[in-house]
Amino acid sequence: MPFNLTIPSVYENGTIQTNIPQIGGLLYHESGYMAAYFQSTDPSKRPANLSIPAKDTDLDSDWALVGKHILQYAGPVSVTAWNKTHGNLTHGPLMFAAVPSMMGSEQKRNYRIEEKGNALVISAPSFGGGGTTTNLFFRRAPRRD
Repeated sequence: MPFNLTIPSVYENGTIQTNIPQIGGLLYHESGYMAAYFQSTDPSKRPANLSIPAKDTDLDSDWALVGKHILQYAGPVSVTAWNKTHGNLTHGPLMFAAVPSMMGSEQKRNYRIEEKGNALVISAPSFGGGGTTTNLFFRRAPRRD
């Protein structure tokens, strides 16, 4: 079941920030595996001159900028439900990660299901630390039969 990121937010010092320029999604498969993919939508972090395949004239610094502002990983997923709508997700141990240090790691996230199963809220400590929490609001993607 795919979920698309709708509203990324970060709680800092009791204040919610929702102006985070990011898109992404989560994909959970009935076989027990998942994939996560996120990227910046800020044009200053996405040089428009880049394409695949890379050109000899591309700057490594442009590719590094794109790489610095993406997060992608995949692996098994396990669920510990606390009740019908709340629980804990463990993504991992990760079999693929765009960030090499994440390989083999487990990413633990709290979750909340809303809107009769059509919305998923994932909460986790922010990667930047500092005691902030990231809450990612996802909406179930339409089925493609």
